[in-house]
Amino acid sequence: MRPRTVALVRYALTGEGSFQDDIRDVSGGEMFGVLTFKDASGRVVGAVDYSVYQDQANIKYIQVVPEFQRRNIGKRLIARLQVAYPKRPVYWGSTTDAGSRLRRSYNRLLKTLG
Repeated sequence: MRPRTVALVRYALTGEGSFQDDIRDVSGGEMFGVLTFKDASGRVVGAVDYSVYQDQANIKYIQVVPEFQRRNIGKRLIARLQVAYPKRPVYWGSTTDAGSRLRRSYNRLLKTLG
């Protein structure tokens, strides 16, 4: 495993909470799934709806419960998604203002990891 991938795994698993990845459908070579993040009590507080085509994860939407925002949950979700599909960078598509802030923050994280 490459050093950056190891660092992403460590980052994604830092702190309390757990991930659950549910594959919903596979059609025409494309896979569709939802990755959720649950807090220590088991409450879903973040989710990313995504698809995977030719080993590239494509974000459809990402959402974090408002009172849990700014706690790195969004970055941890993206890091976990990237670890699951490491061959190509996660594709963000168009984003809202909040999504653009998350992308910039995630890109800064990647730079610090090397």
